[in-house]
Amino acid sequence: MRFNRTTSLLICGAMVGGIVPLTAANASVKALETKDGLIYDAQAFANGMYIYDGRKADDSEAGTYFSTPKGDILIDDATGVGEKYGMNYINFKDDDILFNMMTGQAEDDSEDDKISRLENKFRHKVLDKVKRYNDVDDEDFNITEKLAVNCYSKIWYEAKAQDKDRDYTIYIDENGDYLDASEDLNIIYHDAKGNKVKLDTYEDLLDYNKENNAELSIPISKSLLVDGSNIYRAFVLVDNNRLKELTENVNMEIDSDVLENIDNRKLELLIGKGAITVYIQKISMEQGDKKDGAYLPKKVETYEANAILPTLKDFMAGEEVSARILDKNIYIVKPDTDNTEISYKKYKMTTVKDKVYGGSKKAVEEDEDFDEIKDEDMDDFSIDAHANLWVLSKGKIKKYANGELETVYKVDSSMDRLSVFDENSMIAWNTDDEIYSVLNTPTAAIDNSATEKAVPSENTSVETEAVVQTGWVKNEDGSWSYKNLDGTNALGWVNDNGNWYYLNNDGKMQTGWINDGGDWYYLNLSGEMKTGWHKDSNGKWYYLLESGKMAHDTVVNGYTIDSNGVWV
Repeated sequence: MRFNRTTSLLICGAMVGGIVPLTAANASVKALETKDGLIYDAQAFANGMYIYDGRKADDSEAGTYFSTPKGDILIDDATGVGEKYGMNYINFKDDDILFNMMTGQAEDDSEDDKISRLENKFRHKVLDKVKRYNDVDDEDFNITEKLAVNCYSKIWYEAKAQDKDRDYTIYIDENGDYLDASEDLNIIYHDAKGNKVKLDTYEDLLDYNKENNAELSIPISKSLLVDGSNIYRAFVLVDNNRLKELTENVNMEIDSDVLENIDNRKLELLIGKGAITVYIQKISMEQGDKKDGAYLPKKVETYEANAILPTLKDFMAGEEVSARILDKNIYIVKPDTDNTEISYKKYKMTTVKDKVYGGSKKAVEEDEDFDEIKDEDMDDFSIDAHANLWVLSKGKIKKYANGELETVYKVDSSMDRLSVFDENSMIAWNTDDEIYSVLNTPTAAIDNSATEKAVPSENTSVETEAVVQTGWVKNEDGSWSYKNLDGTNALGWVNDNGNWYYLNNDGKMQTGWINDGGDWYYLNLSGEMKTGWHKDSNGKWYYLLESGKMAHDTVVNGYTIDSNGVWV
């Protein structure tokens, strides 16, 4: 399995709501208590919980801990603080440990186990059965990259497949649902005479080359980030005929290394003369039409992105760049080489006037009205789960809001590291001075019948007045709820011991048919999500996919399923 990971680049999308502006009510500066403890590294999580590598008392064992309102849990065999994985996990990749922060336990499977299953499932369910991949051998398909590394986000992987004629880029989520993103281009190209050429698909590009003796190619394609509904990637279109003319017929092949090292002025010339064009695609996570049996994205929008090329060059060079996306806007966070200053810019994905060829075009443009940050002093920065920027500088924890960095919390001036989940959950620390500060909001006890006072361990930073129940709890009305480690109700989908359950907005377990995001699922009397064939009380048969979604408008093993999901 070829699985590459970019460790120096952090690219995240907004996964949990949007930017939360500071208001008069929450703009007051609060000083956080300084505590003694050796923290080498930390990852903040919800409700004041966090992962840390170190120890909080001289006589305690150094190691990797999960800090919760009930105490600190030593994560056996884990080293460091791992990487964020999905919305609720920390992945200790080198230790083959996937730790669930909702249950406080390691999963039975590591990420590599999950990847192997996804690969095998795709080979069996798609590669061996779909016409589009008839000429792709099993060994020529591999998951190569996880999208949004070290971010709280939906879990998506990029996979590559190839046959003798072409390469395929396929995006696969954690349930095995996939999108073939190697079909749609949706770009406007202007030839050397200024003629407008519409290239909707990759096949259009190949046909154009044959019919016009052209040499257009896409030598570079990089997946960038994900948000709640889309995947974003960049690619470079090269007109090799123009490139040869501009480089005096020197055979110059554009690849990631060349693009990384080429002089910026020369690159601007190549772009200005139309030899190189950079694009960013916004790819819907929703499945759309099929191409030779393979699902394509429901929608693909393509934006010319020459304005953002310096950042993309940094990305390809593996430099530390952080980006977030919200409402068709890309926010770029760039620390300097010694991590003492930070810059912050905003780019819009919009329709603009084409100043060269006339008319309009979709493009990524810098937002001139945005109050950018330039060369701001900092000790560290963090992007939270809502995609907000936080900066630690000289004992002040600042949040970007209302066009500036506003101080929200104060800590000891020697603090030089920061990890933020949201404005109510963060940790700052200084390893050399063996001090740290934690912001958390204690959660009141949920079970009113529990009267015993919890006795926290010496590592515990939150004391509760009652035992916080976790896991499944039966409510007074006979319904069931699932309590997180902090005592709050789990909402939406919960995986417990390999079975999926659904909790409504009141935190109550559901049974029977439910509709989530436009898809129907069936939960049995125990609340477990069902897959495979299901005979309903009306005597009709339905088929539930492995993801739990009800099949419709398709054929399953020779059986026709209508638009209502019924076998006919």
